[in-house]
Amino acid sequence: MRPGVCIALVVTLVALTGCGDSTSPEPPPRAKYEVPPGEKPIFQVDADARGQLTMDELQLSIPKRIAERLTSEQARCVYREVRLLADAAGDPRTLDPADVTFLADNDPADWHALKPHPKRVILAQAIVSEAFQICG
Repeated sequence: MRPGVCIALVVTLVALTGCGDSTSPEPPPRAKYEVPPGEKPIFQVDADARGQLTMDELQLSIPKRIAERLTSEQARCVYREVRLLADAAGDPRTLDPADVTFLADNDPADWHALKPHPKRVILAQAIVSEAFQICG
């Protein structure tokens, strides 16, 4: 191959690949879950909150797609159990996971290493999940 053709091919390849641009194209944006009107987004707790989780933080407005599968007794049971579990757990900042049956299998060091906000979010999720397990 002649040197002139070789140089032309290299210049063309460099131009096509974007000389010096090492960034990859951005992936397409992920579809954002839209919260249906009248429903709260799940598990958005106040980052600066202190003390026991409140029912508002637990955001127990059961989504319609789940509520449709629950009997009225199961729904009442879930609300009741969430209150009881939140009362028993107390303040996430001072919580010892060994004292909470549904968190007891976790390493206490992992829990204590968390900042206060993630503790609140995780505890809220665990409480609601446990209530659904209890009320089946």
